Amino acid sequence: MINIAKSKYETNIKPNLDKITEWASNGLNDIQIASNLKISVSTLYNYQNEHLEFLEALKKGREIVDNKVENALLKRALGYEAIEEVSEVKIVNGNENKLIKRNKKHIPADVGACIFWLKNRQKAKWKDNPQDDFDNSINIDIKGV
Repeated sequence: MINIAKSKYETNIKPNLDKITEWASNGLNDIQIASNLKISVSTLYNYQNEHLEFLEALKKGREIVDNKVENALLKRALGYEAIEEVSEVKIVNGNENKLIKRNKKHIPADVGACIFWLKNRQKAKWKDNPQDDFDNSINIDIKGV
């Protein structure tokens, strides 16, 4: 009987597609994912080109984390309300009492996040040099002169 060795894709990648999606959704980069899979980065790129299910697992995970970052950026751009917890220790009659105060706090909109959002989502309106689009050429009809 001939013993045929399985490829690293069959042993290291295919059984771990759910983990790969999770790693990508947690923000791991290609080098870290390759290391977790015990393959080289070049092998990771080759497998992405050769195996659609592997590429899709990576894309799915990256979409999850990209959406989280996009939502956080939008939240920061608009401002939001947050609950701030402050712990205090008071000693009363020789006994330590822990008190946790919860305060509602307004986090104001962040101008940098607003600019970043608008420059990327509404490029035509919010690019740095809108005058670059202005046509400086002058067309003169000299037929009637």
